[in-house]
Amino acid sequence: MVTLVSETTNGYDAVVAGTHIVEGNVVVGNAADAIDSAIEDVTILVEGTVASDNGAAIDLNAARDFAIISFTGFLYGGTFGVALNSTEGGVVNNGMITSIDDGIWITGTDATIENNGSISSMTTFGLDIDGASASVMNAGTITGISGVRVDGVGLHLENSGTIVGDNYGLDIQATGAEVQNSGDILSANQGVSFNGGNGSLVNSGTISSDLRAVYFGNDTASNVEVTLVNSGEITALASAVVGVSGIVVVTNTGTISGGDTGIDTDTDTTLILDNAGTVVGTDQHAIDTGNMDDEVVNSGTILGAIDLAAGEDAIVNSGSITGEIDLGQDADLYLGRAGEVAGDVLGGDGDDFILGGAVGESFYGGDDADLVFAAGGDDFVYGDDGGDILAGGAGDDQIFGGEGSDLIVAGEGSDILAGGGGFDYLYGELGSDYFTFYEVTDSAVGGSRDVIADFEVGVDYIDLFPITANLDFIGAAGFSASGGAEIRVTNEGPVNSLVRFDADGDGSTDMEILLLNAQGLTAADFGL
Repeated sequence: MVTLVSETTNGYDAVVAGTHIVEGNVVVGNAADAIDSAIEDVTILVEGTVASDNGAAIDLNAARDFAIISFTGFLYGGTFGVALNSTEGGVVNNGMITSIDDGIWITGTDATIENNGSISSMTTFGLDIDGASASVMNAGTITGISGVRVDGVGLHLENSGTIVGDNYGLDIQATGAEVQNSGDILSANQGVSFNGGNGSLVNSGTISSDLRAVYFGNDTASNVEVTLVNSGEITALASAVVGVSGIVVVTNTGTISGGDTGIDTDTDTTLILDNAGTVVGTDQHAIDTGNMDDEVVNSGTILGAIDLAAGEDAIVNSGSITGEIDLGQDADLYLGRAGEVAGDVLGGDGDDFILGGAVGESFYGGDDADLVFAAGGDDFVYGDDGGDILAGGAGDDQIFGGEGSDLIVAGEGSDILAGGGGFDYLYGELGSDYFTFYEVTDSAVGGSRDVIADFEVGVDYIDLFPITANLDFIGAAGFSASGGAEIRVTNEGPVNSLVRFDADGDGSTDMEILLLNAQGLTAADFGL
């Protein structure tokens, strides 16, 4: 049944099912609700104007009630543009809806909203969804203090238009939301905010905010998992993506950029990131995580520092990282064989495994027993505390064991090897290598002395100049106790040599170095 609505200032009640048409030259007004329906299967088609001073422009209260606003249609609500308390009801807007309070307020379940026009609120939400299982398709514009507010579970929202909020662009307070954005979501505070539990966001458009562009926030729900798939642009003046609970899974082939931090997760939040795009943190960190076991797989570009804090974290890098990487506490993993890092890689506390790439990089093992393989390029490696295994690979490397008993294998190239404190085992391998000792305590006297396993006479050097610049080589003769530093070398069995060093010239041995399969050293082997 089709009913033409006459012009009135006293409102209109739809009392029969069917389509009720407000034609283009008709104005329906009222101090309270302008159009009411308590009848199922009612459709209000607005081609003209519907306005209320103190109520809703259209109030739908029965199952399968719909409001359709044509491109010439205009709704004004003193409270709501449309109040939709209808199961399986909906609104199709091709015109303009504006209101003091919510542009559209949904309390019914399974509502359908399709917007190709304009929906706006002056004081609250452009679209306020309290009902469960709502479906929203926006190709127009939605604006408000928050563009869209969601308290109903199970939202499905697709935006190819524009959603703008002074506070939030899209504020989700319920679980199970699925959001797809190919348009623009803009706000001064938070662009898209998930505060209700599990949810997903797929972005191929633009999400931008002055504070936080995407916020995953229920800090009381440790079992929450939220996912972000981004091929578009997510930007914020502060942090682009923030997670404060549960597991945050991010797949990025687009751009995530924060004036402070690109991706920032809280203490009890786990980050799983697969980046083939670009992640930027300008002033603080590109990635800053909490104390859980985080995973970062990068085949793209990361501009800014990475701080993974505590937890058994892992980074697999086949792309480019510009900035310091701090793996933090606990046993961490860095695999960078196919990538490059312009910045230091810090293992921190814990037994870390670090594998570098083909270009020159800097690695610091930190405390505990670390395994560091620098691979190609001219690398800098520092084991720090703990019994470390350090390898340089190809290139002219500088490798320092630090404290603890270390194994150092320099690889190809002209390398500098320094075991530091503890019983160290040193391999120079191919190239002209410098075995450098900075203090007499770097190698002991007796069975805990350092061992150079492959010293090449006439090719490699033992560098004692950091200890003292005035050295005399005396061959196999005994120390003279002359007050000057002396180096003495004797054969140790048929193939080995023992280097003894008297640093203070008192005639006693202060340091020893055992050379395997090397005899016949001269002053030239010590740079003299």
